Order: sequence, then structure tokens, then C-alpha cells
Amino acid sequence: AVTLETHSTPHTEESLAIAVVHGTRRLVYTGDTGPSAALGEWARGCDLLLCECSLPDDEETGIHLTPDGAGALARTADAGRLVLTHFYPQVESVDPAALAGRTYGGETVAARDGDRFTL
Repeated sequence: AVTLETHSTPHTEESLAIAVVHGTRRLVYTGDTGPSAALGEWARGCDLLLCECSLPDDEETGIHLTPDGAGALARTADAGRLVLTHFYPQVESVDPAALAGRTYGGETVAARDGDRFTL
């Protein structure tokens, strides 16, 4: 059986992160979020962290993540892999996967339409 778990995120009152759990495997999708230590703790040990990365580091807003913020979240979560998504045009010019990967220290990729990931 597959179960879903949710955790509120610092974006809007209704914003949630979702974990998809099957057996011992856990995928966490952040949805829209700003930096959150609580979210990192909730996601701890996930096999794959699908994480928004909307803005470059110099445009941090508190309600979206930057490459450094996404990498820090993945590091706190001790995620097995970090997959970045939800790019605004300005972040695509700075290689968000390379920047987030430096902070995280693990396998990091920028998702593209049609990508598939196996847990």
C-alpha cells in the first residue's frame, strides 16, 4: 500500500509538502516552500527529495527556496538524492543543481520535463 503524509510549509497558509511512502521507500515533494528547519526534520531519511528551487541565492524571499536553501534542506533531511524543480527563469542561468549540490553534498539533479526517478 502507498500512504501519503503532509507537512505545512512556509509559503501560504494552505501550502503543504507531501511524502509518498511505500514500504521502506519515501519520496518527499516540498511543494512551494521557504527555508524551514522543521520541514527538513520531517523529511529526514527520505530516499528522494523533490524540492522547489525557484530563485538564485541573491534573490531569496522567504517563501521560495534558492539553490543554497534547497541544498541545506536536503542536508538537514539527510536525503538520499536531491531533485530540483519549479524554476523561475532567473535561476536557470546559475546552474542550480551544481550550487545546491555543493551545499547538500550528495547527488543533485535539476528535473526536466519527462524525467523519471526510481526509488
